[in-house]
Amino acid sequence: MGAEVEGEREVMQDGFEPAGNLLGAMSEEEVVASMNLSMSVTPAAEKRAVEEAGRIAHRRLSMREAVCRKAWWAGKPDIASSLVMSDMTADEGAPPQVALRPATNRIAGSLRFAFNAVTDFLLPPVCIGCRTPIDRHGQLCGACWSRIDFITPPICDRLGIPLPYDTGDVMLSAGAIADPPAYDRARAAACYSTTMRELVQSFKYRDRQEGLPLFGRWLVQAGADLLVDADLLVPVPLHRSKLWSRRFNQSALLAAEVARISGVPADPTMLKRVKKTKSQVGLTADQRRRNVSGAFDVEPKRKERLKDARIVIVDDVITTGATIEACARVLRRAGAGRVDALVLARAVEPTSADL
Repeated sequence: MGAEVEGEREVMQDGFEPAGNLLGAMSEEEVVASMNLSMSVTPAAEKRAVEEAGRIAHRRLSMREAVCRKAWWAGKPDIASSLVMSDMTADEGAPPQVALRPATNRIAGSLRFAFNAVTDFLLPPVCIGCRTPIDRHGQLCGACWSRIDFITPPICDRLGIPLPYDTGDVMLSAGAIADPPAYDRARAAACYSTTMRELVQSFKYRDRQEGLPLFGRWLVQAGADLLVDADLLVPVPLHRSKLWSRRFNQSALLAAEVARISGVPADPTMLKRVKKTKSQVGLTADQRRRNVSGAFDVEPKRKERLKDARIVIVDDVITTGATIEACARVLRRAGAGRVDALVLARAVEPTSADL
């Protein structure tokens, strides 16, 4: 194959001139003949001569393109590059469009494949829940997936909890009617139980972030109706001392992943935690509300961005809803037009010992 390509190149090399130059694609004898013909024949004959010259040039350019493609696929990039270089226009920095781009893509794909193969050999992909070997990183095995209770319609439009049946209209649960929350709507990807509880706690307390891309996709799917016209994602902040000890804010990581997928911007510094609170673990619902009362505030330099804005608060879990409601009240006082909540999981029947 290489000899064939080399031979075609040698035969055609003398006729190659810059693309688009009609005379450059013709031999000297053909140019002189066409000039003499145009001086001595009728206009109709002259037209036929020009058309014939165009066909000759077109055939030669088509043959050159074919040789370029054969050279690349035969593993002879130096031959194809030398042929294409004569095809470049006044923009000397323009890449050869015929041969170089497919070759570059092919090389990049090969490198990605090789890199993935090496990393899979050194760090075999395992289920992010039970560590069972699977075929891809950052995924769940079938057994763990089956134990996640995803929240799907019908749901309460306000609290986002599952309802037993669909009435075909906007539905509110008894809890949303009896004690409306400070936020407008909440959505969660799944119930906070079994496998989902383990995933959230591993992510939050054990720095297991390999499932973050998967969590982001779940959040975008669960909060599609919130994100469609949202202006800003605001993660629940940590106090600086907690951030220092944990080294990351799980809510900010989730918000960044949702922003990457959905295109809605995220601002991890819009809210700040101005009061150090004790852990919510083991507290009753009333104790939790008192614990986070006055704990949040809006960054003064960013208040203008909140005016009439549609905000989506992002957090990992809703249990009693005390933290989300405390953030929602602060954002409303600062001028937000609508405040929704999007979380990875929620306790359908909140208890005092969920977190």
